[in-house]
Amino acid sequence: MDAYLARLPVGLASYPDCAIKGSILRTVLERKPPSRLLSALPPELHGLVETPPASSAWVPEVHFRALQRVIIDEHFDDDEAWLSWSYETQKELYTSPLYRALFLPLTPPIVVRLGRTLWQRFRRGSTLSPMHVIGSCAEATIFSPPWVFHELDHRATALGIKAAIELAGARDVNIRVLESSATSAKLEVRWNRREG
Repeated sequence: MDAYLARLPVGLASYPDCAIKGSILRTVLERKPPSRLLSALPPELHGLVETPPASSAWVPEVHFRALQRVIIDEHFDDDEAWLSWSYETQKELYTSPLYRALFLPLTPPIVVRLGRTLWQRFRRGSTLSPMHVIGSCAEATIFSPPWVFHELDHRATALGIKAAIELAGARDVNIRVLESSATSAKLEVRWNRREG
């Protein structure tokens, strides 16, 4: 967590308008709450763990990303294990009663074309560029304030996009982070069309 916060201009106070929905944080904390490291957390993060925000509330993305580092340190042996867990957690969130109706009636191309709109349902202060779709392939770029997302965060976020496209019926979805920088990530996603 300290290495993550060190790159930000004012640590946990950085970019308060860059935020995520409380439902994302709640889902993560329900599955893997930090317990061993809880007492060492700064008050802002300790409060989020002890009293998670409402699902509809907005939480600073920097706070969420810092808590993710604590969860990785406490529960996972390596980044790949955490990425796999993160993917499953995002699928669980998108199939929850709160969001299921958002994704299930859509087709993969529609999810991709609505990417920016769907992004805004879950995030503020960062953007997903409109995806350019050619057949069953698309490219998009994530933009954020400097160092809110690191390469690992870009990869986890890409897996959330993969989960959304799969829920719309795509098969064999493959998503890659082509480029990752302090302020952006270029993504490429490919899928097979639904049969029938």
